[in-house]
Amino acid sequence: QIEGALTESDHYAVLEEGLVLRPATGGMLVYSPNDPDVPPRATDGASAVGAPAAEKLLFRARPIFWDRWVECWEQDQAGKGHGAGLLPGARLLPVPAEPAEGGAGARALT
Repeated sequence: QIEGALTESDHYAVLEEGLVLRPATGGMLVYSPNDPDVPPRATDGASAVGAPAAEKLLFRARPIFWDRWVECWEQDQAGKGHGAGLLPGARLLPVPAEPAEGGAGARALT
């Protein structure tokens, strides 16, 4: 879900203080792990203006309703895929892709 909401140039890490995002524009943004309604805290000269909303980055900010869960489960069991998925606009499972040269993996915070 996090990678789906970021650009290829953004980097992130999940740390004790929360989700730490280093946008391509510079600086760092720290999202609260306990309260998705709190805007990200900007550090190192970053600006929180235009930052992705917590609901796009943190699963806890997006409820999954039981009837939608059952519908997706039944589609999967019938071999019909997942349709729009459990959370429209969010990716819960990785997109199958060819491994990049030199290996694949998450864009680590550097």
